[in-house]
Amino acid sequence: MPNKCVFCEDIADSKEHIIPRWLQKHFNLEHQKLGLWNKTAIFYKDAIVPACKYCNSERFSRLETKIQNGNATRQDYFLWALKIRWCLSMRDTTLSYNRAMPELGSLIPLDFAIIGKEFVKCAFDNLENPNFFYKPNPFGSVFLFPRDKRHNNDFDFVDVPHPYWALTIVLPYNRVLSVLFTDRGLVKRALSKKFKNKGESFWENVSKEPRLLTYMLLFWQYRLKIPYEAKISDDGIRSTIIPQKVKYRRQLKLSILINIAKYYCGVGEEIAIKTYQTLPPSMRSDEV
Repeated sequence: MPNKCVFCEDIADSKEHIIPRWLQKHFNLEHQKLGLWNKTAIFYKDAIVPACKYCNSERFSRLETKIQNGNATRQDYFLWALKIRWCLSMRDTTLSYNRAMPELGSLIPLDFAIIGKEFVKCAFDNLENPNFFYKPNPFGSVFLFPRDKRHNNDFDFVDVPHPYWALTIVLPYNRVLSVLFTDRGLVKRALSKKFKNKGESFWENVSKEPRLLTYMLLFWQYRLKIPYEAKISDDGIRSTIIPQKVKYRRQLKLSILINIAKYYCGVGEEIAIKTYQTLPPSMRSDEV
């Protein structure tokens, strides 16, 4: 893999920065470190993957420019976040879970990292194809949250791999981007309806701290019944089923909420217990 582009699998003759250099420059990340799943860290500037010059300098540069200038569509944000999510997975396959015991393998096994590869590759191959469609569009829930100006220079992001597939990243100018890649936009629809019916603003009722924010969104994703089948063709990616009405699970498991909170979002199991206790007793399938 080190000799192949992570996007198109042609020969790699350049390096792609997973967290774009313009974003690193804005937040002064040159000497800061990116935390990894095994509690180690690498410098942001060293979080790179192999890429061909076309993908690095042309194909994705136009998408980067849209994000940087703030004139991207929701689907652009979806694809940009998907690019980061994919690159992080590929980078994790090259890092040892335990450097002192390389026989334990990589941080994430390759067969786990490439789950969803057909979808990702099709999306990247058609990045500049104006006739390529997504249904729904954007294909997942894309949120742009305003952030308190006091945190303007604080960078953070949360990367959640399979099976939950989410990414939250701080952007310049007091914004936080959160993307759920596989929910068909149902979480955003459900939350928007919930707060509209209460006469409240959705934005005022969410935490701006990226890890808590990501957990909250994944909590809602788990609450919903989401159809994950999709048809991938030469001219588009279509969800097999797009429900007209959001449907909820009858019961939730505390063990799954703890798994999401503690291991995927890093916020501690007490957060999971607290949200679980807010559910009606009929929805709880475990004892607290």
